[in-house]
Amino acid sequence: MGVGCTATLRLDNGATNYTNIKNFVSISDGGKMLQLDFPVNGLTPGQHSLTFNVQDVAGNVTEHSIYFMVGGQSTITLKNADLVAIEEATIDLDETELTNVPAMTLKVVNARGELVWSANTAALPYTWDLTNNQGERVAPGLYKLFGQYNDGASYGGTNIMPIIVMDPVKQ
Repeated sequence: MGVGCTATLRLDNGATNYTNIKNFVSISDGGKMLQLDFPVNGLTPGQHSLTFNVQDVAGNVTEHSIYFMVGGQSTITLKNADLVAIEEATIDLDETELTNVPAMTLKVVNARGELVWSANTAALPYTWDLTNNQGERVAPGLYKLFGQYNDGASYGGTNIMPIIVMDPVKQ
């Protein structure tokens, strides 16, 4: 940014262009890492794209696009029978007026926000056996569970629910 390059951000293939983004960029790791913290508001529910374009003073250009979904107000709320899980966690819908549960991806992240487990299901209740995606039991600690869904007509996410994993008591 300091030697004359330009950077732009395009929303939805150019439906909206953002050109004044320099103040939202931070560079680290000797110029190898670039982080953009740019607020984008007022998005409608559905699929969107953001394309980041950078050009240096020599005319070299690179761009990277990400695709994401914006959901409307979620009507799906998950619950867990117990806040503390020792052997397993049973995930179910909280009181809801849904007649059909949409296909859902359940996800568990650790305290650092790293994904440790995920599963696709359209049947609830669902039992998580407290293992990670490699089949190993997760370490004791605080985890967060949530779901993402797409039923073809709506997209969304559920509430974020804490789960405390503890080791069984040895007798």
